[in-house]
Amino acid sequence: MRWLLCFSVLFAFCSVYGQKPAQRRIDSLHHVTSLAGTPYTLSNTYAQLTLVYQAGGRPDSARHYLGMLGNLFADNRKDHKIASRYFMTAGLYFQRQGDLREALPYMISALEYLDAIEPDPSYGEQLLTIGNTHLSLRNPVSAADYHSRALRVFERSGNLRGQSLSLRGLGMDLLEQEEYREAEKYFQSALRLQDVVKDARETLAIRSGMAKAYAGMGRYETSADFYQRALSQAEAMKLTPEAMKTLYSLGMLYTARKDPEQAKRYLLQALSLAYVSGDSVMMNRIKTSLAVVSTSRRRGTDAEKTLVDNVVAATTATNVRSLPDAYYTLAQWYAERKQYEKAFTQLHAYLQLNDTVHRKEALAQYRELEARYARNKEADDSLTLTAENQVQALERELQGLTAQRNYLTAAVLLVVLLTGLGALLYYRRSTRARKSEKIPDTKVPTPRARATGQGAPVPSPSPRPAPRSVAAEPKPVPPAVATLEAALAVQDDETSDQAVVLVIADNAAMRSLMEKTLKTQFRTIVATNENSGWEKAQAQVPDLVITDIETLPADGNNFCEKLRDATITSHIPVVMLTANAEQENKAQGLQADADEYISKPFVPEELRLRVQNIIAQRENLRHAFNQQLAQPRDIFSSDPESDFMDSLLEILEERYTEATFDAEAFTTASGLSRIQLHRKLKALTGKSTREFLQDFKHTRSQQVQATDRVPITGDR
Repeated sequence: MRWLLCFSVLFAFCSVYGQKPAQRRIDSLHHVTSLAGTPYTLSNTYAQLTLVYQAGGRPDSARHYLGMLGNLFADNRKDHKIASRYFMTAGLYFQRQGDLREALPYMISALEYLDAIEPDPSYGEQLLTIGNTHLSLRNPVSAADYHSRALRVFERSGNLRGQSLSLRGLGMDLLEQEEYREAEKYFQSALRLQDVVKDARETLAIRSGMAKAYAGMGRYETSADFYQRALSQAEAMKLTPEAMKTLYSLGMLYTARKDPEQAKRYLLQALSLAYVSGDSVMMNRIKTSLAVVSTSRRRGTDAEKTLVDNVVAATTATNVRSLPDAYYTLAQWYAERKQYEKAFTQLHAYLQLNDTVHRKEALAQYRELEARYARNKEADDSLTLTAENQVQALERELQGLTAQRNYLTAAVLLVVLLTGLGALLYYRRSTRARKSEKIPDTKVPTPRARATGQGAPVPSPSPRPAPRSVAAEPKPVPPAVATLEAALAVQDDETSDQAVVLVIADNAAMRSLMEKTLKTQFRTIVATNENSGWEKAQAQVPDLVITDIETLPADGNNFCEKLRDATITSHIPVVMLTANAEQENKAQGLQADADEYISKPFVPEELRLRVQNIIAQRENLRHAFNQQLAQPRDIFSSDPESDFMDSLLEILEERYTEATFDAEAFTTASGLSRIQLHRKLKALTGKSTREFLQDFKHTRSQQVQATDRVPITGDR
């Protein structure tokens, strides 16, 4: 009994280990289901769970996920992929249940949806499945039609495995119609393809089909030879159901040849395998065939007939050891009469059955141990239940005290934080008030503009053309950017010395090439079309724009003119890319105020150097512009940048003495967003909004102090 107990424990371990891969697959599928994936991903997961649970003997779970897949199909009826997945899964589910007539309509519906999304790799497989189902329903004509269509699909796609399966299916269809010679041709073609495909299971099935075809033609020796090859292959691969069916076919072949001795030999072997695999249908068929063989035998003694009858009767005995003992007794009887081949066959069946009996006994021992463990565990749980309840009560009380402590700590931290924030606000307001007190609240006569050597230029009182007010223009609609995002963009711009380049192109490869070329030296922004580029140009105010004029919905020259007409973007240099390098097109681009015109294809290094040179030239122009602003303006000089600066200076002149006039108020008065004003001033003066405002106030304060120190002399 000790070795039997050890064997049972080992069997239990092997059983659990063998179940782990399937359980791991189920767990992974459940994990995929819990994620928010696309409907098509969910349909694949539901389909796999349905078939895995059905194969694992859990029909309730399989039906549940099949219903989930049906609900998904109902919500996405226009999605042909989901529809085909649902109908294919339902067809396979009913086919495995053995309800072929119920499965067939689902398979045909799946084929219709697959036909709508062709080419699809599942289309040929579905044709093959429908053909096999028709064959199982004894409808060989319809089966041959679907198998032929599947063969044509697989031939077009070059799928050799699918061609082999289709040819074997056509051979089986012709066997049902008793067209044995035509069937043999299809089997031969399928067998030749197996020299390349090398599918052992499919080769076994083809050989069995060829054996049936040769038997139908009366070529029994050739048929037996193919059956023997198939049997050897099934035994080598340890495919018990296939070996059992092949042995049964050999028994029936020898029955047709009027050789009851050989027929009985193979049928008895098939009977033992049917018992091992638990196939009650095959057991009944084999018993019936053995009864026919026994009544038609011309040789043999009554003792042999009795032993064979005992074998048949032992298949229904309640004692599991009855059948192995019956085979062993028959093997001894043959050995005593020196019929060693028959004795070996029956002894081999005895050994197989004896192993099966031991496995069943070990499984029973394992289940008994498992039940005993469950009973002991239940008793232990009942003993520890009271102690666990007490521990849980103490844990709940401790959690309540911990929560109270956390609430008090949070309240104290909140009070400290609010106190610090109030102190910080009070300090900033006091500092701002002290700074505003240093500037007199009265306007003084404005002297002629002169360069002070630092800060913003002082406006000249000399007459000049009326500046173009920023507020007078139609204000560009600022993009929907949150205040926090704008503040972060300004902060990032202030801490980075890299220039910002906007790349506009709808060709993904072109965008990627330009971005890769420029990103090592510049901060790049990309846009896929003119509208997106216009919005980003207004929102970010880049230092330079590169556009592929052939990819824009409108003409590139119009886009360039659009940039020049807007106050926010009028200063931005534009580089145009085009594959049309004719002189006329270049002239049109340059006439639209484009700064550079580059023909495609271009060298990436050349593009980078040109961009670098243009931005460097703009830096030089920025210094020249600052010097121009510091000098008295001619009455007839006017350009968009000067008009823009004049408008800002007028705003500062009117409101710089207000105590609450800071960078935020300056931005609001300009009519621009924070990032727009910041980038525009950066491009023209090299200063941020706050620096520009502080320099203006500082320069104005120095001017007032210098005016106060000038001695006032009267006429003598």
